[in-house]
Amino acid sequence: MTCIEKYWDFLFEKMSFEEWSAATSPKVQGTRNLHRALPDNLDFFILLSSIAGVFGSIGQSNYAAGTIFQDAFCLYKNSKGQKAVSLRLGIVSDIGIISENPEVLKNGDFVREIASVKEEEFIALLDNYCNSDNPLQLPASGGALPIIGLLAPSQFTAQGVDILSWAQTPTFSPLAYIGEDDTLSTDTQSAKGSFKSQLQAAESANEVKEVELTSHNSRPLH
Repeated sequence: MTCIEKYWDFLFEKMSFEEWSAATSPKVQGTRNLHRALPDNLDFFILLSSIAGVFGSIGQSNYAAGTIFQDAFCLYKNSKGQKAVSLRLGIVSDIGIISENPEVLKNGDFVREIASVKEEEFIALLDNYCNSDNPLQLPASGGALPIIGLLAPSQFTAQGVDILSWAQTPTFSPLAYIGEDDTLSTDTQSAKGSFKSQLQAAESANEVKEVELTSHNSRPLH
């Protein structure tokens, strides 16, 4: 298991190669060294990645790139029939760099949209992924790349937090429905039924698209 992280925050356009390497090399070289030093038939191979690689980070493109390498490397090992998982973590609040440097939480609006992971929750994650009985994850399943700590839009809008641009991209638009009722407005529901039932009743790709567009119009993110 690797638990390596190095922050060196700069905008990409102002970043030197040394500053890029300072954040990427520990994850890239550390992962490769571990892979080379250990046998292929391991019960588990765990990399601590980051949620920063999922939605990007303006000031931490170097760090995010390192985490993306780890994600891709786990998929590579899975494709070779080897167990591997990259835990894309958010904020672990009471151990590690955040607990030792609380001022980090004051930098960047994205931290408002990430749920804190407690130490006992983190240990429980490790207990699960260290279990030798866990099956090999196929690359296409996404099971080797779990995301831990990302809030759904409904969770932070309920707290009065504005939704950032990454949450409004097509990649993350399905999250808009998590935590909400699966029906449209009362009038629309009575006329056409629930969102789920409309999708089930759709008989073509065009009908599915129409249901999706209608639902988005009735439940905007803002």
